[in-house]
Amino acid sequence: MIFKRSDHLNLREVESALLASEERYRQLFDNIYTSVVIYQPIDDGDDFVFKDVNRAVEKSEKLKKKDLIGKKVTEVFPAVKKFGLFEVLQRVYRTGKPEFFPISLYHDERITGWRENYVYKLSTGEVVAVYNDLTEKMQYLHDLKKSEEQFRLLFENTLTGILAADPVTKKFLFVNPAFLKLTGYTEKEVLDLDVYHLHPKKDLKFVLEVFEKQAKGEMKEALKIPVLCKDKSVKLCRIYSNRMLINNRDCLVGFFWDVTEEVKAQVAVIHRYELEKLIVDISQKFAMLDSSKTSQGISYALDAVG
Repeated sequence: MIFKRSDHLNLREVESALLASEERYRQLFDNIYTSVVIYQPIDDGDDFVFKDVNRAVEKSEKLKKKDLIGKKVTEVFPAVKKFGLFEVLQRVYRTGKPEFFPISLYHDERITGWRENYVYKLSTGEVVAVYNDLTEKMQYLHDLKKSEEQFRLLFENTLTGILAADPVTKKFLFVNPAFLKLTGYTEKEVLDLDVYHLHPKKDLKFVLEVFEKQAKGEMKEALKIPVLCKDKSVKLCRIYSNRMLINNRDCLVGFFWDVTEEVKAQVAVIHRYELEKLIVDISQKFAMLDSSKTSQGISYALDAVG
């Protein structure tokens, strides 16, 4: 067989292309966010040896690549059979059919974490596991569920009235028993209402301005907000509000305290202070009058009465 110079150049071009392709593959393999493990089956699938791993695996498993390559999966991860992945690796190796292994918790003395695997077989006979480390996500969901349970417990048992509204439509989304007791409404009645119907009409402009400021985070606490109760009476409330994401829904949550009696007491104190001040002022003015004129004035008064 005779090779021409052009054939030699073509071979070099092919070789360069292959090297470039290999480099691109390595860059992708090492830098992809998803964890990738290539296993070499041994003893006809009785065990699997780590042939290659990417950097995401090192990060997830807290192990260096050099500590994995050439090691059996059953040695590095002693609980892999209990975890369920080992059986999937064997099945995919023997059938050639890819399988999805849903999110499950792996636990041994060294490491604990949630993993979701997709396993398939290469034409070379090697088995590949592509997986995501979902530990942080599962921890977040666990903490969220715990916080939701704590919030629900607080929500149901606190003496503080709690009412949540949609910041845009101003419709009420949920309400706690303390708020129902405060206003006299049933839960269904409250959820059929919105901000426009929970306050006296004459105060509505002021209330809506406060609501918008609280929805924008410009104001946290509002004092003496009039709330229209079911029996048409009006209670003054101090409302602390906060924007919250509950069940993936944006809510403006208000915490209500009835300050009606407190305000009445404050008004009474102010009135008493003003009355006392008036009495003192009158007394001082009388004291400034000439005593003879005062006596004469009293004499005239007695004569008029007598």
